[in-house]
Amino acid sequence: MSTGAGITGAMPPAGAPAHGHDAAADARLRRACAELEGVFLNELMKLMRETVPEGGVVSGGTAEEIFTSLLDQHVAISVAERMDRGIGAALYRSFRPDAPTQEPPSGSGAGAP
Repeated sequence: MSTGAGITGAMPPAGAPAHGHDAAADARLRRACAELEGVFLNELMKLMRETVPEGGVVSGGTAEEIFTSLLDQHVAISVAERMDRGIGAALYRSFRPDAPTQEPPSGSGAGAP
């Protein structure tokens, strides 16, 4: 069932795999949950940006719109990969109820409130 391609950056928690789950499948599940959270955060940021009134002295036009869209996408993905208690972690726990409750250490503590 494994495709042979490893996913970098997504490490399973200590003690995984549990109950027949292999490490590659666990890493793919973590990555998919983080990506879904990234999509959600990207949409959230896009909607928040729409509430900011346009105008001012200089307008960036289409180039500014493309830049802010790419910036929002990058920030959303980065935040989703580092969050310990977000939607992605909740999804992971719902798909893997036998997994340890403690998430892998992020090293920077960026997910802490």
